[in-house]
Amino acid sequence: MRVFYIKLRFALLLVALTVICSLTACAGSPATPNCPDKNRVPQSFSFGTYGENADIEILNVFYGIPNCPANYDSQYALYNGKPMQGTNMGGNHRRAWQLNVKWRVVSTGREYEENIDLRNRLPKDMTDYRLHFSIEAAQLKVYLITPERRPPDKPAIGPIPYQSLKTFIIFP
Repeated sequence: MRVFYIKLRFALLLVALTVICSLTACAGSPATPNCPDKNRVPQSFSFGTYGENADIEILNVFYGIPNCPANYDSQYALYNGKPMQGTNMGGNHRRAWQLNVKWRVVSTGREYEENIDLRNRLPKDMTDYRLHFSIEAAQLKVYLITPERRPPDKPAIGPIPYQSLKTFIIFP
């Protein structure tokens, strides 16, 4: 009987947390002219995967539209109180137009930051596209990976897992 009450309390706690999280998420995403909810499409965002960013500590990443719920914000994706050092996420998101990355080169202790306006660098329709960045010391590289296959006569660029797809360097 005691086990039953423990399971019941646990189930009620999960339901309460789900309701609270749902209400909080809805309250934080108003539909304003800068945050239209109607243009969400399946797309992906990644960094720090596949052994990239050696000797780099990611301090902060924001990918989204300012003053709107972010597609990715490292302040909400923490591990032991620190930003995640990589992500590979997908889902239905708005067409973001700002990427802010702050990082530290571990061996030198120097910090760098790039704030990139992506409005003129991304296609109007981001359906099935991926935005990926990697860092080599002081240099941030941002790739746009299309869903199209790369022609065999074109050189492969970008992250190794996506070299079979058409990829463009959009920054620097």
